[in-house]
Amino acid sequence: MERLSVQQKVNKIWPWIHAAGFFVLFAMQMTQYYYCNFYAIWFPNRYAAVACLFIILYYAVRRFRDGLEINILTSYAVWVLITRLVNGNVFKENDLLFTVGMFICVLALALPFQFEGKNRQAIFNIFTGVFFGVITFVSAVGIYAALVQRSIDIRFLGKTLNAAVFWHDHSILRLRIADAHANTGACWAFLGMTLAANRFFATKKIWLKTVLAFAAVIDFIAMCLTNCRTMFVAFSICFAIFIFILADRKLVKYNNKKRVLAFILSLVIISPLAYKSIDWTLKGVNADSNIICSEYLNDVEGANTENTDGDTTLFENSRDVFGEESTLTPRIAIWKTTPNVLKQDPWRLLRGSNAERLTEISNSTLITTHYFKAVHYHNMFLNVLMLTGIPGLVIVIAFLYMLTRKI
Repeated sequence: MERLSVQQKVNKIWPWIHAAGFFVLFAMQMTQYYYCNFYAIWFPNRYAAVACLFIILYYAVRRFRDGLEINILTSYAVWVLITRLVNGNVFKENDLLFTVGMFICVLALALPFQFEGKNRQAIFNIFTGVFFGVITFVSAVGIYAALVQRSIDIRFLGKTLNAAVFWHDHSILRLRIADAHANTGACWAFLGMTLAANRFFATKKIWLKTVLAFAAVIDFIAMCLTNCRTMFVAFSICFAIFIFILADRKLVKYNNKKRVLAFILSLVIISPLAYKSIDWTLKGVNADSNIICSEYLNDVEGANTENTDGDTTLFENSRDVFGEESTLTPRIAIWKTTPNVLKQDPWRLLRGSNAERLTEISNSTLITTHYFKAVHYHNMFLNVLMLTGIPGLVIVIAFLYMLTRKI
């Protein structure tokens, strides 16, 4: 029997090492809100070091074979780490999660390339089962919490976990899934939906299709309860594209002009309807909640005053987009602080800055009567520029350009 070389042995076991490393880091990232004090105090250096070690091992074994996109994303993750080190805050909570989160993205994108055939499908099924199962369960708890208007705690590993908490944001209540920020929870619920849709079309078992469809509805309702309008827009566009992809199977016989027209029509017609479905869902949950808790409604902390119809609005999205006290107004005020931040230290355009220092400077010059504070810049490109400088922004734009071309 031919003996395997060291390189062959490494190549054989590496995919499972890669998968294990990804799952561990991903689990830590998902539980950051519960155990952030533990991660940030006891081993932040080890947390970052483990992530970096896996990237080094990955490239030592794979040697740049897994595609230019992954290499570009890795270069951005490395640059993020360098800017954290240069600015002296790599082990602060926000900067630490930013750094490790980028390395996790690299490992996630590269993971499918490590396996072939059945093993690749098996790893995907494991990830789908664990993540989709947990998110759907917590989403269901969140819906129940909305209906009975109570926060729900779960005891796990000696710690009380806030499975579903409602955050009173100005004029509405927003669901925090697994005690994460409402916007983060919205992303998780949306990802749960996409995994459900993927598995729905991948299986021929009717009972499993039924379970997946029901679970997708649960994740959708939970996403609605987060009241994250950025994710609402993303969902609406993605849903329109999803419908077009399904219809495109029957449009193959037509020329490209007609198919492009069908694509545009799907965006114009389906996207608004998908967005409107969120409003209908929130109204339905709100109405059911009022009925269930009618006798206790006046005692609910954070409940709004009655509207003109005599109903109490708890979950409906009443935030104005363009009004005098809209959520857009303070964002513009935050964007206007950037010249002053750069004026104090123009070198930020080259080396970036740490998140804590940026928010301190921005909030000191923030002119707004709104409750809003600049925890970040509420604009992806501006945030990347301020945190990682022009080099980081160039890498991100190059990565997005490549993805757009691939699509």
